[in-house]
Amino acid sequence: MAFATYTQRAILSRTVSLSLSRLTASSHLPQQRTYIVENLQKGGLHKIYDRVKARDPNEPEFHQAVFEVLSSLGPVIERSPHYYPILESLTEPERVIQFRVPWYDDQGNLHINRGFRVQMSSAI
Repeated sequence: MAFATYTQRAILSRTVSLSLSRLTASSHLPQQRTYIVENLQKGGLHKIYDRVKARDPNEPEFHQAVFEVLSSLGPVIERSPHYYPILESLTEPERVIQFRVPWYDDQGNLHINRGFRVQMSSAI
């Protein structure tokens, strides 16, 4: 897989942002849903979506977000297939930070909570 330059990732991220801003609640109507699924089939984007679902099977919210982004970018990838590897790299976290937060309750018992921060792309 080819690595994307910072500029390429920034351009695609801008495209993703613009595409997401154009999504509306009406995009879930049956006739538009068919169009979205067709967009996902074009350009092999369904392969990326299938890999994400296999890699993270217990993350339905993430699946939904990836589905909406990929389906909205179907026409862009169809016109410019050289963005496909960049789009594939955006579905993989760039950085995952795990940290712990120790704290005492009112009775003096120690509790430790775990926190996570996942950064998908520094270009966005």
